[in-house]
Amino acid sequence: LLDHARRDYPDPVKGSIFQCLVDRGAGEPLLSDLIAILRDTYGQLSPNSLYTLGYAIAEAAKPKDLDTVIEVANAKKFGVAREPVIMKIASNKNVRAKHAVQRFFREDVAPVAAIDALRIARLWDMHDSVLAYKETPDYSDKAKPRLRESIAKYERAMRKASGKPRA
Repeated sequence: LLDHARRDYPDPVKGSIFQCLVDRGAGEPLLSDLIAILRDTYGQLSPNSLYTLGYAIAEAAKPKDLDTVIEVANAKKFGVAREPVIMKIASNKNVRAKHAVQRFFREDVAPVAAIDALRIARLWDMHDSVLAYKETPDYSDKAKPRLRESIAKYERAMRKASGKPRA
């Protein structure tokens, strides 16, 4: 499969190959190959295929690969491939992982994923910034219920962590 992932197939085919790699539990030796494919093809893939490749990278990563995965998470050029990687490192207690999650949030490119990652990372000091999204047009846009849901989950988790009753 990895050999096929490097070939010049149409984007939907590549996306399917990436999904197969995830489904087969890619594993450690594949991580560096998947990252190399991301570096070589990120500008040529659709958002769906990019996301699936990012998901394959996140699934292949082991705790010892944290520095490598943080590099991917911090590289803006990788676009939506970063979202599953950010979600993967959000639960890591490492300070560098927490900083990568905060940085992703501050970039304001994928607020729903970023807020979900902040919740998973238990970064409650970002509360004011998260609540600021309630004042944006996206929050009031009925077509974007995922943002409202994400903020509500963040707030519930923060209250639970602090032991405060519902406001």
